[in-house]
Amino acid sequence: MKLFLTKVSLFSVLLAAGAFVVDFALGEGIKKIDAGEIQVWNDIFNSRIDADAIVLGNSRAYAHISPEILDTVLNVNSYNL
Repeated sequence: MKLFLTKVSLFSVLLAAGAFVVDFALGEGIKKIDAGEIQVWNDIFNSRIDADAIVLGNSRAYAHISPEILDTVLNVNSYNL
């Protein structure tokens, strides 16, 4: 029974270590992508959003509300998440 628990523990530790390595590699790879929604998340994580007004909503808000129009009409700096 002790040998079984040792093998299960070793397998679990190796599996968790492998999962952390894969997660780190995927996370670093995604950070390098500058397209679409991934760019928005990169801006959030890197604190590059300097906005007075933030538009947050579903895909309809993303597609129908233009930050450029809001900027000119309201005289603010806006960002569409």
